Amino acid sequence: MLKFLSRRMGAKSALGIQLAIILGAVQLYPRYPFVLIGGALASAVLMFVSYSVKSFIEAIPTSKVRSVAMGMAELRGKALEARGTVSAPFSRVECLAYEAKEERLQKVGKNYAWVTSFHRRKDGYFYLDDGTGKLLCHTKGAQLAVSPFVRQLGNVRRSEWRILPGKTYYVIGKVADNPFVKEASSQEGWKDLMMTEGDIYIISDKKEKSLRWWYGAAFLFSAVSTAVFTALAFLI
Repeated sequence: MLKFLSRRMGAKSALGIQLAIILGAVQLYPRYPFVLIGGALASAVLMFVSYSVKSFIEAIPTSKVRSVAMGMAELRGKALEARGTVSAPFSRVECLAYEAKEERLQKVGKNYAWVTSFHRRKDGYFYLDDGTGKLLCHTKGAQLAVSPFVRQLGNVRRSEWRILPGKTYYVIGKVADNPFVKEASSQEGWKDLMMTEGDIYIISDKKEKSLRWWYGAAFLFSAVSTAVFTALAFLI
């Protein structure tokens, strides 16, 4: 479950989902008191994911490419082109990978909400260069925890999350064998390795400290919500 949820839910997303759970419970509670149990369970899941990812980030030390070993690792360096670039669908910016989403503001029941009308993701390969070497990374399965490009016109909002060449990224994931390099064919061991998806896989333009803070905030918010929902559920 951690692997599935951590790919799709960043720390800020967890906070947003938790806020939506609270607002929904407040609206539904007078008519459906048992919604508190669902709110407690959903908050507990968010608490578990936030705490687990935060613990992973804290437990794994930052490595240098030249000394990185197989297994879970975290690195920081510049993204360099490895197998060409792709054009992001909205901005037309050349990038190494992207995720794009278009949402439309629509009436859902009595309220208005952003409804996804288009979603596309294009994964790719890039090198992460930290000055000691270049490690090949494949973005498949990674959470792209990067600052989005957002453009809104009327009731249409378009967002892109892009991995850009030349920009510095923090990456935490699983270092495995590089299938494009013959086994032990290189004198420099890191050339035989590649960063791929593991228990968690995050590519972020934020610093490690910032990610830890946001996941810590998401954990505390969810923990308090879980406790409050559980206490209220026992009182009904």
